[in-house]
Amino acid sequence: MNNKHPYGITLIELVIVVTLLGVLIATALPVYQWQVITLRRGLARVELLQLAARQEEFLLNHGRYANSLAALGLPQSPYAIDARGTALEASSAERIYLFSLVTGQDTFKLVATPQGGQAHDQLCGALSIDSRGVKRSAGSGSLSACW
Repeated sequence: MNNKHPYGITLIELVIVVTLLGVLIATALPVYQWQVITLRRGLARVELLQLAARQEEFLLNHGRYANSLAALGLPQSPYAIDARGTALEASSAERIYLFSLVTGQDTFKLVATPQGGQAHDQLCGALSIDSRGVKRSAGSGSLSACW
C-alpha cells in the first residue's frame, strides 16, 4: 500500500492550531468582557434616569421628594438589578448594581454602585444623579464616557 497522501493531522499541525486558538481567545476575551461591563453600565444609567423621573413624579403628586425607594413603588430600599435589568433583593448573588437613595431637604441623590463582576468597572465606578439633574461617576474616566 502506498502512503504518499496520508489522512489525518500531525502533532505539529495540532499544536499550531491550538496555539492560534489560544492567541485568538486571549485577544478576544478582554474585548468581550469590556463590552459586557459597558452594556451593564448602560442598564444602570437607564435605571437611574427612570428613578429620577419617578422622584419628579412623586414631587408633583406629593409636594416633596420620596424619602425611600420603597415609596416610589420599588420592592425595597436599597434594591439591585441583575444582568437583564430585573429588580431583585439587595442581597442577591446575581446583582450587578445596587441602587440607593440619599435625601435632604428638597433634594435627592440616586446612586448606582457596581456589584459582583461589574465592580471591575474602574473607568466609571458608582454612578449618580441628583435632584438638579447633575450626573456623576466615581471612577477615573470622563463623565462623557460614563454617562
